[in-house]
Amino acid sequence: MTSDIMRRIDDSTPFQTDTNWISAVLCVVGAVGMVWWFEMPFLFDVDSPDFNPAIFVPVVLLGIAVHQAVKAVRGLAVGRRFGRSTFEMVGGGQVSAGETLRGRIVTARDLETKSGFLVTLRCIEQVRCSGSSGAVGSRRKDVVRHESCSKVETSESCTRGVPFEFAIPRVKCAGDGEVLGSAEVRWTLEIQADVAGERYEALFGVPVVATSPR
Repeated sequence: MTSDIMRRIDDSTPFQTDTNWISAVLCVVGAVGMVWWFEMPFLFDVDSPDFNPAIFVPVVLLGIAVHQAVKAVRGLAVGRRFGRSTFEMVGGGQVSAGETLRGRIVTARDLETKSGFLVTLRCIEQVRCSGSSGAVGSRRKDVVRHESCSKVETSESCTRGVPFEFAIPRVKCAGDGEVLGSAEVRWTLEIQADVAGERYEALFGVPVVATSPR
């Protein structure tokens, strides 16, 4: 594999961590802004004449903010503990449906794991769905169209790469009744391992073309 042309793709975990931080801050700003602008009292007694049901909106926003902040802290901890991994893709460009994806994931530090590495390839389609009122484009959701897993154990240091290969299938939309259309199709590659009681993980985007022929 060392003689093949490699395309290097960086771990997207730091980007996801930054996105989680931004989402958390926006939710907090939104919650505080609603309370300040509408002068909402923190009153949850539904029998009180001053009770405003809208007070639950800032509460939900704060709950989302906490959830996003926890994810961001966890992503930051994983990055500091294990460093940033790199996906080296054989071929140097992109892979098409019907072909085989080959490559290796190179870790920043040597990781000792007794159970090996779990590498997962997913095809995720973001679809537009009808809402309860049947409005077009009223909501979007992610649907996993394909998932393949491979358990990899290597005798070499993972800083030299964890090798893998996956066949890329031709994926079609499931076509359930509520789906109005496809907004986006993306392929991801995830690696996970238990290292000294901690969870190592990294996520990469995979450049796949012609994944959802209609």
